[in-house]
Amino acid sequence: MKERFIIKDICIASGWAFLLLVTSVYLGRPMGTGAWLFLVPLLMKLFVMAVAYDFKDINSDRRSGVRSLPVVMGEDSSKLVLHVLNTVATALILLLIYFGLLPLLGVIFVPAFIYQFLMIQLVNEDAPGWVYFIICDLEQFFWLVFLGIGGWLIGYH
Repeated sequence: MKERFIIKDICIASGWAFLLLVTSVYLGRPMGTGAWLFLVPLLMKLFVMAVAYDFKDINSDRRSGVRSLPVVMGEDSSKLVLHVLNTVATALILLLIYFGLLPLLGVIFVPAFIYQFLMIQLVNEDAPGWVYFIICDLEQFFWLVFLGIGGWLIGYH
């Protein structure tokens, strides 16, 4: 799976996004239109998180033939792609809020935009371990909180 371009990162993002469906089942509430539409920007933001980890393994990935985004496109181009995805995903979330498909509480993702922006700036093949083991890892806990805040998103419109 790692030899196929970005498939690993798509699978990781999909696994995290699956928590939205698990939350719906756990709470016994069907997902509303807003929650289903939210899956698109959610997958985009989770993909950004997954790709961020690929920067620390650029050299070993090249040697092993792993076709990660940073290996295929280079660090600078990959960071540009991640910034675009982060921006588009945040804009989509704000549009969903504006059109009433997500509750106003969805603005909680605006700080996530800033966090991801800073994270993208910090990652590179020479970044110290704390960037990955603290900064990147910490974001996963944010997503658990965002998705699990009592199912605020499930069943909305």
